[in-house]
Amino acid sequence: MQVVGVPDERYGEEVLACVIPRDPADPPTLDDLAGHCRGRLAHYKVPRRLEILTAFPMTVSGKVRKVELRRRYAEGGSGAAGHEDAGCAQAPYGEG
Repeated sequence: MQVVGVPDERYGEEVLACVIPRDPADPPTLDDLAGHCRGRLAHYKVPRRLEILTAFPMTVSGKVRKVELRRRYAEGGSGAAGHEDAGCAQAPYGEG
C-alpha cells in the first residue's frame, strides 16, 4: 500500500490510498480500509479515496514513484487513461 496526497477543492489536499490486494478476487473496500485506520490514525489521516492497482509505477532503482501516482489521480479521475496497471476501483469516502 502507498499513500499520497491529491488535490481537493474543499481541504486543499486529501489522502489517497493505492493498494495492491493480496487476493485480487477479493480486494478491500474503502469502508474496510477506513475502518482499519480509524482506530489507529487521526481522522484527517484516514484515506478518503482508494485505488486498487495491479502494480505500482517504479523507478529503475526499485522505489515507488509517488510523483507518478499523484499525477495520475490529481484530476480526480481513476487514472486509467494510458495506464494498463491503473486502478480498477475508486470511490470517494462515504460513497459506495
